[in-house]
Amino acid sequence: MNYPCDFSNGLGSPHAIELLLWYHTRCEPHPRIAVPLVFAETEGLLKLGAIKHAGACMFTTTDMGKAWVKALTQCPPPTPAGKVIDWT
Repeated sequence: MNYPCDFSNGLGSPHAIELLLWYHTRCEPHPRIAVPLVFAETEGLLKLGAIKHAGACMFTTTDMGKAWVKALTQCPPPTPAGKVIDWT
């Protein structure tokens, strides 16, 4: 089975996805950047190459980050529990 929205190679947590979308759409620092989990996830996105330092903006998405954002917007809608979808 080939699920089209497998982000296990880096965007495995909802926090990472939320942060990626924040830095893709905003120039200012994340409002919870001082929270250890948010700081750690941000560092993880930097190390992964999904975001980068951006001068006047705190961070911005890289080409990889932009590709992940695009993939997120193209995920099919979820289905009710118990319904099986063949992604092949």
